[in-house]
Amino acid sequence: AIVNGFLALMTSHRVDHTLGFRSLSGVLRGQGGAFEALFADDDEVRTWRDRWLTAVPADPSIRLGVADGMDAVNPVHVPRNHLVEEALAAATAGDLAPLEALVDILRVPFERVPGDERYLLPAPDGWEGYMTFCGT
Repeated sequence: AIVNGFLALMTSHRVDHTLGFRSLSGVLRGQGGAFEALFADDDEVRTWRDRWLTAVPADPSIRLGVADGMDAVNPVHVPRNHLVEEALAAATAGDLAPLEALVDILRVPFERVPGDERYLLPAPDGWEGYMTFCGT
């Protein structure tokens, strides 16, 4: 029920799944700023967050361990379609730099690195319904 509730919240608030799941570990660490920035401050979100927090033991060392475990399986960097398309278009035109930069960032999917801000963001408006194919 807790997982389904979170999936429903991400859908209703149009939250990027990669960013949404990654933000949860910050909540356990008492650093919920990323979570709060993604979700509107409403009763539904507060109720879900409080319910989730009661499901995790309050002991700080346990919460830190759970947060670390979550960070180990929820990546920061994923090959977002708009960035892949950008890199492919540049490579087709003879410029491999965007492709190399994307590959470099994807080598460390679970770690923040200096200058990675643009790789964290979901696709800009207009990419809804974008479809990719095997081999891309």
